Amino acid sequence: MLVSVDSAITVLALLVAAWAGYKLVTVVRARLAVRDSASGDASDGVGAGGTTTGGITDGERLTVEGDVFVTEPATAADRVAADSSGDVGAYVWLAGYSDEGIVYDSDRGTFRGARSWFASGVEAGEFGVIVDGRRVSVDLSWLRETHDAPELSSLEIGDTRSNISYPRVFARYAWDSLCLSLESAVGECSVDRLRDVVARYDPSGHSYFLAWRAITTDQRLFVSGEVRADGDRLTLCGTDETPLFVSDGGVDGIVSRLRRRAARYGVVFFAAAGVVVVDVASLL
Repeated sequence: MLVSVDSAITVLALLVAAWAGYKLVTVVRARLAVRDSASGDASDGVGAGGTTTGGITDGERLTVEGDVFVTEPATAADRVAADSSGDVGAYVWLAGYSDEGIVYDSDRGTFRGARSWFASGVEAGEFGVIVDGRRVSVDLSWLRETHDAPELSSLEIGDTRSNISYPRVFARYAWDSLCLSLESAVGECSVDRLRDVVARYDPSGHSYFLAWRAITTDQRLFVSGEVRADGDRLTLCGTDETPLFVSDGGVDGIVSRLRRRAARYGVVFFAAAGVVVVDVASLL
């Protein structure tokens, strides 16, 4: 059975429009969740609806903003984020290797050598934010589960089966999470420094590295999620009903990230939909 080129283009455009439409809806839902989380100013000691941390009950939404504290650094943070100016409570990483060509790095605003990405994850120790002198811990487990993120210790360097690079727009990388906006501490680490941390290290002539964004003690952090109250201990986490949002740029950092993502998906959706409309109209 022969399929015309025009028909194939129409089907492809339809699939792209469906994918971009789904992504756009996901961003809109995230934006609505952020709006709900910020319904009571995310200032020191204030949660959703203006509730203070003194009257928190287990399972409710809580939004706070405060200085970061770290009681236990994240795994291998002293090597991955060695350039960080403060103790590292958590970091999101993106694993890749050098490739041919020159590309524009939108994360840093500069041109650099091309790279292929193949894995992303989140490492966290024990950390949180100080609100009105009270410590509120943060649990990033939900972010790991949502993105099916591997632990750094399970990363296999040089394994052709697991080091497959997919376009980031189609991958569920924790690095690109809608719920995580970290801009203050960004860096890069050669995987050579992590030979005893990763599950396998066989670079086979390639240059492997980790890009990282960290949560450190010299930052101020906006966090919104579901609170777990265990006596005097409060922990913010995420659930499907109450997403966990973390930003070192306040609520505006999350909103700005969502706006950029919405604009990107919107352009793709309308461009692909326009191709479909034109092709269908030509058949009438």
